Formats: sequence, structure tokens, C-alpha cells
Amino acid sequence: MDDDRDLLLHVWREVCRHLEVAQSAGTILGLLAPRLPVELLEVVSLDLARGSSLRRTAGCRGAEPRQTARARPLDGPDCAILRAWVPSGRVLWHGPGTGEADPPLRVLLGGAPATGSWLAGPLAGEHGATGALLLRALPRAPFAPAHAGLVGALLEPF
Repeated sequence: MDDDRDLLLHVWREVCRHLEVAQSAGTILGLLAPRLPVELLEVVSLDLARGSSLRRTAGCRGAEPRQTARARPLDGPDCAILRAWVPSGRVLWHGPGTGEADPPLRVLLGGAPATGSWLAGPLAGEHGATGALLLRALPRAPFAPAHAGLVGALLEPF
């Protein structure tokens, strides 16, 4: 429990040091690596009123984090799926043998199949859905259900 608290404090301290998460994505990956087999960290902004998602930041283990700006339109059903998921606060876990990915994860991945192991956490603000945190596991080290609990604790302040 103390290890979890220390990790949460270190991650939040790093997030608060920078205006753009891209500036801290590499450090955050380094902080998470001892506890999560994470290979890729992405932050997706959502504008459900306008029907769009924007991949803002990507950090990959062993590579420099990069600020991305890949916008993708969302149709009405996709917006409805995300609008229902974000307030739930539920971290989605997808891995080998779990079957088809949950609809919100499929939407966030642009309709592509969720190959590998993923965790997706909703980001909500005072005006509703603002984004999502996507984590992809290392190829030979899939996420376990307990990892979803840790990611949920990381997102709790939202």
C-alpha cells in the first residue's frame, strides 16, 4: 500500500511539473515500469460536442516521447459510447484470452483491433469527458487485472 502511495505521489508530482504531458511522458513511463509492464503511454483528448478525438501525446519505452496531433472524427454512436464510459471511471482491461475489446477501447483505438494487452482509463473534468489514458503492455508481459486497479488509483483525482 505504501508503495502504491509513493508511486502515485511521484507520478502526480511529475505531471504537475509540466504544462504538456509530452514533457513528462518519458519520466512517467520510467516511474510506472517497475510496477506495470507498460510499453506505450498515450493521452487522447476528447471533444464529444464536436465529435472528435485527438491523440496528443505518445511515450514509448526506449524512445523519446513525442507530441502528436492525430485528430480523428467520431460519429454519433462512438460519442455515445465514450460519453457513457467516461463518467463510470472504469478502467478497461484487455489482454490475450479476454475476447473482443470493450466498445470504448475499440473507439479509442480508431476501430482497429486491440492486439496485445491494453489498459484504458477515462479522464473527466467538470464538463464531462475530456480524454483517456491508454497504456499498451510489453509484448511478452500482458497486463493483469491488478494493474487496472493501480491505473484506476492513478486517475482517481479526475
